[in-house]
Amino acid sequence: MCVKLSNEFPRTQYVYAGIGLVIIGANSCVIPACTTFAALILPICGMCFGIACVDTALIPSLSYLVDVRYTSVYGSVYAIADISYAFAYAFGPIFEADKVRIVGFTALNIIVGLANVLYAPMVYFLREIYYEQAEFSARMKEKSKLIDHQEDCVENYGFNEGSSSSAVIGLGSKGGYQMLDDTAVKNGDLYN
Repeated sequence: MCVKLSNEFPRTQYVYAGIGLVIIGANSCVIPACTTFAALILPICGMCFGIACVDTALIPSLSYLVDVRYTSVYGSVYAIADISYAFAYAFGPIFEADKVRIVGFTALNIIVGLANVLYAPMVYFLREIYYEQAEFSARMKEKSKLIDHQEDCVENYGFNEGSSSSAVIGLGSKGGYQMLDDTAVKNGDLYN
């Protein structure tokens, strides 16, 4: 369900993560009230569904951030997520054992559930990551124009790094690109 919604509405994945956190929190608060094994099945299934909502929303969002801000290497995103799961499953019971003895199982579940519900509004700030694409595209277009202009100058005028008359392309004072010779660069007249 979350995957279908994420494919249909990719810019609202933060909403699915928030809903997942609320589902996890609500089910965590219900678990202490369960008296039989059969009654425990539903809250555990609800928690698993909430975790799936958070995972299917946040992992693609993190991959999108890596794609927009850095190089498109997704292995590190999934490795960090897997390592965090491993640490949580390995060290969570070790660190929480004393807390269960101090505050009790019921209180601890309610505290964790409320923490999840209270943290859910924080994922609202993830909505801004999808607006970075426009800024990123504008920067890439500007870089592409500069590279294309430099390549044209090399082809048309024979300027290259090894020649005695090399040129530098800089932003002109009126916003366009202009050719600068070695003297202008040495004198610091890059924007004149």
